Amino acid sequence: MKMKKPSASLKKHASILSISAICALTLAACGGSDSSSSGGTSGGGTVTAKNAFAYISQRGAAADTGSVLRCDLDATSGDLSGCTDSGAGTALPGPISLALNDKYAYILNFPVGSDPATNPTAETITQCSLDGTTGALSNCVNSGANETAYIFDFAINGNFGYTLQRFGNQLLQCTLDATTGALSNCGGTAASGLSEPVNFVFKDSRVYIANADLSASSVSVCTVASDTGAVSDCKTAIPSSYNFNPTSTDNGVTTINGVGPTGIAIKDSTAYIVSSANKNVIRCEVGSDGTFTSCVDNALAGITASSPYRIGVYGNYAYITNASTTAADNNVFKCSINSDNSLGTCAAAGASNIGSELDDIKFLAKP
Repeated sequence: MKMKKPSASLKKHASILSISAICALTLAACGGSDSSSSGGTSGGGTVTAKNAFAYISQRGAAADTGSVLRCDLDATSGDLSGCTDSGAGTALPGPISLALNDKYAYILNFPVGSDPATNPTAETITQCSLDGTTGALSNCVNSGANETAYIFDFAINGNFGYTLQRFGNQLLQCTLDATTGALSNCGGTAASGLSEPVNFVFKDSRVYIANADLSASSVSVCTVASDTGAVSDCKTAIPSSYNFNPTSTDNGVTTINGVGPTGIAIKDSTAYIVSSANKNVIRCEVGSDGTFTSCVDNALAGITASSPYRIGVYGNYAYITNASTTAADNNVFKCSINSDNSLGTCAAAGASNIGSELDDIKFLAKP
């Protein structure tokens, strides 16, 4: 298969581009058929959520210096505290994406210094045992996933694992062994119309995929079969009345600058899309057919991120990571979610022991 070369201005993100599909469950798992749940009783507006563990992937500034932080999350204040190594170790080869279920954590690694154009098979997926009581990770091994070339994001939906093959413009599906947690038989799906896909989230019977191509930025939505996990009927979620690419000269189109989207999350019927290139968040309503309406640029007061990257939702807060390669510039920001699901004031969430390139964030409700 001929792989598409990355957009020029996205090459600096070629080693990351993966706060991924959001996971926050009310009991012990993170994943499943709705990996964007808000961690509590939903239905619009504020929710009641349990305190949780937050896991943050730190890719590291040099080869084999990556790690996954485990922090305590206060569901009332939204603050993160007590951040420490999760147990996965501090010499991971470039962790950029995380996924959790009730037994295991999965860490997608893209090694620092690896060029996907010349070393496409460097990526791996690490599988660790997950203690639902303490939140600790242990016994980390290779997951067994095949077809790992060019992958930048990983998520779990039901009995299957999925990866995005960014430069191959593919969504891959893997079999997930419910007992051992091992991945196998990874292969392409029928997902179509993707253009440098870098992040995705499952919601009900659909998957939403952020396409980071700077010349064709978009979000795709596809149908997912509940029994086989098969993906079909892909289309753009962005209505023709909106334009995510401000260089376009189309007349009569509302320009919403969402160029180069790198993160997507969904709470209830509201989608949040992070544009790393434009340093903003686009907020859209999700219609009954899965497509978006009423898209607006959600102003983010209080965010100073130089490279906002992923977004995750837990309870009444959205969390945005900053994927800067400068450690002093890194942080996780929390934004309050108003009763209409718009994002309110944002501030540093309080995460400590932060390193370089914070890429992904996931949540695990405490028992």
